[in-house]
Amino acid sequence: MTRVIVLAAGQGTRMKSKLPKVLHKVCNVPLIDRVLNSVVGIDKTPVVVLGHLKNVVEEHLTNSKYNVTIATQSKLPGTGSGARAGFEVLGSLEKSETVLIVTGDTPLISSETLSRLVDFHNNNSDDVTILSTNLYNPFGYGRIIRKNDKVTAIREQKDATEDEKKITEINSGIYAFKFDVLKKYLPQLNLNNAQRELYLTDIVEMSVKDGLNINAIATEDSLEVEGVNDHLQQMNLSKIQNLRVLEKHMKNGVTIIDPNNTWIDEDVIIEPDVIIEPGCYLTDGAVIHSGANIMLGSRIIGSEVGEKANIGPYAYLRPNNQLGVGSKVGAFVEAKNAKVGNGSKVPHLTYIGDAEVGENSNIGAGSIFANYDGVNKHHTKVGSNVKIGSKTVLVAPVEVGDNVYTGATTLVRHDIPSGSLAYSENHMNIVDNWVEENR
Repeated sequence: MTRVIVLAAGQGTRMKSKLPKVLHKVCNVPLIDRVLNSVVGIDKTPVVVLGHLKNVVEEHLTNSKYNVTIATQSKLPGTGSGARAGFEVLGSLEKSETVLIVTGDTPLISSETLSRLVDFHNNNSDDVTILSTNLYNPFGYGRIIRKNDKVTAIREQKDATEDEKKITEINSGIYAFKFDVLKKYLPQLNLNNAQRELYLTDIVEMSVKDGLNINAIATEDSLEVEGVNDHLQQMNLSKIQNLRVLEKHMKNGVTIIDPNNTWIDEDVIIEPDVIIEPGCYLTDGAVIHSGANIMLGSRIIGSEVGEKANIGPYAYLRPNNQLGVGSKVGAFVEAKNAKVGNGSKVPHLTYIGDAEVGENSNIGAGSIFANYDGVNKHHTKVGSNVKIGSKTVLVAPVEVGDNVYTGATTLVRHDIPSGSLAYSENHMNIVDNWVEENR
């Protein structure tokens, strides 16, 4: 049995934000959610240690899909203090069972790497196993100190000698411990260091002195253990994760013209033969079916795009749109909660919200589906084979039947039966004629 403690109590002062650090996002997923996604396969009820703005993070976790136990870190700083808090609510385990301690700000850590760490720890009967990696520039990280290939200590940057600072193998802050090791040594941690913090790493030196078996296993992908301490690191890891997502889609038959200028979140589904032009952003579970073309600068949020549909350029699809086969939502169109039938087109400069359009209809440029009366949202239904003239305003709730034509600048305030022609009289022409006749 393996239990997991996630350390998520830090203030994150370098983020310079009122939002707790672990709620900042990498590719639209909070840091803490990414870590929990990787640990729930090992422990379905992990302990999450909170401190700074605990109520904010706890509310987020309560409303999430995760079943976690919350622990509260004391005012004593450091990872050792957080581990103590988590250990206190962990409950009793057999002395040889494993406790995995993971930091809450390493968003790219994978479940495979954590499982490999736990398996290595158990198979070697280690008392402590450290997840490490090698960095070309290890500045700022705790170094793994070895003697005859045996781990003897972890030295923090400010406590390291000049020779120790040259070591490239670094501590990730992720550990596997035997339960009885934590039970024995956590109460012994003290503040006798340069930072005046309780270091979880001190358990390693205590264990070495007592002749316990200390080991370290390195991950080749150092990005997995890179933490987020400021917005620059957040941006860099977001770019890396996004490129990994894009690579997966391209290998599955999606054409992405400019991967460096395209953002696609991990919950987006894209079928083969889709073309995505530069500057697009797809998020919140959007579904793009085969043959669709997502043109320059378009944003698609939680919407479904049918086969061979054309979106954009610079379209803005807000949540809950359903676009049919061969449909079109064109340049500078904003759509929200709209259903556009097969072959229908909303070509350009239009707002369509809370609406349904049948098949093979065309919505003229600059038209507005006026769905909001200042208090409530209302629905508009447009039938099939309808031609809506440019700059038409449809004031919901209203229904337009099949085979209807509206003239340009028509104001539609009442239902229009099928087969009708609707238009609004141009009052400016009347005024112009009156002026001409009375000169």
